[in-house]
Amino acid sequence: MIQLPLPSSPIETATYPDILLAGPERDRQLDAICQLIENLAIAGIPAAKYNLNLIGIPRTPDELGRGGSLNASFRWDKTDQNAAPGPAGVLSEEENWERIDYFLSRVVPVAESNKVRLACHPHDPYTPPGYKGVTRVLGTVEGLKKFVTMHESPYHGLNFCRGTVGEMLDNPRGNRRRDPLVRQPEQDFQPALPQYPRPQALVHGNLPR
Repeated sequence: MIQLPLPSSPIETATYPDILLAGPERDRQLDAICQLIENLAIAGIPAAKYNLNLIGIPRTPDELGRGGSLNASFRWDKTDQNAAPGPAGVLSEEENWERIDYFLSRVVPVAESNKVRLACHPHDPYTPPGYKGVTRVLGTVEGLKKFVTMHESPYHGLNFCRGTVGEMLDNPRGNRRRDPLVRQPEQDFQPALPQYPRPQALVHGNLPR
């Protein structure tokens, strides 16, 4: 799997900004993404991940965590909750979905015909509607459910991030044995793969619960 040039960075630094801004170069930029998907198939790469992100990954100052690690964090009460909109301006939920639908209508058929699976990463973290002018529709479980049912195809889905989805839940600790998007058996389950300790320096915590 590789990352398409649709990263998690703010739209101001995007390689193909008009895809999400619905700008004059949108179709040309979508053609470039489709060509890249075709090239992946030629190279034998079976999957690609991507982001549909306008405001990047909001963060507040790093915080100390376990073992003296310095962790990325997001505290809503430490943000500028009245931050001005960016290049996208004030974007409603409906407009956001329209642009996502336009993107999928162009790239999913190309992915299907070339048998390249596409995986979109959820918005990280959830932010209230209208933050920086944008209602981030892929920042809620309901939004992710809607996304995966648009243009239904085995080549269209999520780059599923349990941590990000956990941030969207009211009670993530109480739901840690059940992913909201994955059907699990009623009984407790054990991970299929062996679990290895993570170095303290890589611990990513202190996100809102």
